[in-house]
Amino acid sequence: MSRYLLASSADAAETDRAALADLCAGLRGDGHEVFWLAPREHRALVLEAGAVHCSPLVAGTTVPDRALGRRARAVVDLQRHVAQVQPDALVTSPDCDDAADFVTRQVPLRWLRAADAASAYGTAGARS
Repeated sequence: MSRYLLASSADAAETDRAALADLCAGLRGDGHEVFWLAPREHRALVLEAGAVHCSPLVAGTTVPDRALGRRARAVVDLQRHVAQVQPDALVTSPDCDDAADFVTRQVPLRWLRAADAASAYGTAGARS
């Protein structure tokens, strides 16, 4: 059993969120642990897919976070959740690829883009 961290932002396209949900269902069906870093407004989708919801930072919660720009916050969010979850692999929607690229250069971690991960699984999460 492996542990996966999926990541998508509020900017994720609906089709990307649906693909991650299908992937999540397939991973869960295979017995893997799945955590999903996603905004609160996507919580229902995350829980329906069977993942543990991980909330991003609330902007302005601490002085350093307030000083960070949007892209930097995405990197900090991903770094914090990678450290907390300690996944075997990270899967991101295209809107999180820049942050994932930065984080995986700092931490040795298998990173898959959602499209690449989806090709390993067919539609609705079943293995192809």
